[in-house]
Amino acid sequence: MIRIEKYPDKIKDKINYERLCDVECLSCGQTYYSQPYDFGKTINKVKKITD
Repeated sequence: MIRIEKYPDKIKDKINYERLCDVECLSCGQTYYSQPYDFGKTINKVKKITD
């Protein structure tokens, strides 16, 4: 895992907010962006993540 989306500053319901992450495959080096981080969901949502 190379980056995890941070919670927005004004969010009150962190439990139901689904963060995304960017991951890198250790075998091939391929980077996968906007992967589900919380709750192990398999749908890849498109969401703008800022540093």
